[in-house]
Amino acid sequence: MVKKLVIALFLTWSGTVLSALQPSLEDMGESFSGRSIEIIWEAPTNKLPTTLSVFKASARIFPAEVISNLIALAEFKEPGKALAALKPALQGKSVSFQEKKPLQGVSISPQNGCIDYSNSRAQALPREAVEDVPTKEQTLELGLKLLPKLGIEASELARQPDGSGLQLSHILGEQGQLRNPREKKTILQGVIFTRAVDGIAFNGLGTCAGVSVSFGNHAKIAELQVAWRNLTLDRKVPVASPAQIIQWVRDGKAVIDTGLAIVPFQIKKLTITRITPYYLGKDAFEVQKVVYPYAMLTATADTGFTNSVVRLSCPIFK
Repeated sequence: MVKKLVIALFLTWSGTVLSALQPSLEDMGESFSGRSIEIIWEAPTNKLPTTLSVFKASARIFPAEVISNLIALAEFKEPGKALAALKPALQGKSVSFQEKKPLQGVSISPQNGCIDYSNSRAQALPREAVEDVPTKEQTLELGLKLLPKLGIEASELARQPDGSGLQLSHILGEQGQLRNPREKKTILQGVIFTRAVDGIAFNGLGTCAGVSVSFGNHAKIAELQVAWRNLTLDRKVPVASPAQIIQWVRDGKAVIDTGLAIVPFQIKKLTITRITPYYLGKDAFEVQKVVYPYAMLTATADTGFTNSVVRLSCPIFK
């Protein structure tokens, strides 16, 4: 009897440990049960890696050169005070510096691998003139020139699946006119670069792993956010089979994108057409200790009346 009890406790404990190894995906969508749904797998897997990595995330000490570059980019009126305030970041301390005229400031959090800078006067206010805001193309060029000053190489960025170019998101800030709200003027243009490791991009809420920068008047930086945690390989994990992933969807281990044109419980059949591995990153202002991989599933959802493309976030490793 004692022996059976020990075995039962061991199985319970080991099951708990195994389940804890999977990342929490609750922030990526709403819970979804596929138990009563027909699920068909049509996603190619020939380019899917056989293993992925689990990383330990730790504090990132930004080099002194990066701190000097930030001070120069900000054009602080008192650069000496800014340097004195930001220098403790070299010892891993969270720091910040702010000037009021114009209102601008920078903070560095080594623990989160985060840099946050804003300049209120780089962005035109209502009734103010908009002057020399860079175009979308110029913004990309400015962003790429900025990366080395932050200690980041273009080779560390996510690329399009076909390798044709960088995986980018565009930032557009517009302002309605007081006399004619429908007439808008562009006051900000920006770009978001996504981090990748071994060709696998990060994904998550906010600036979870990468660089977000927007430019205003005269191509001055209005907002800059960097999330670039220090990563150390913890272990390699095997990628699960399509059958295992389907079972996880049935068991409610996946979450579904909440921006749907259909109600999830109306879905009668899912046809999975694509699987994309990602590393799950937390927002720049959150502490992250471990980085896990997960899968983004693209599927056609059949409700019996209409078909819609949906996306589910699901575990990917055994």
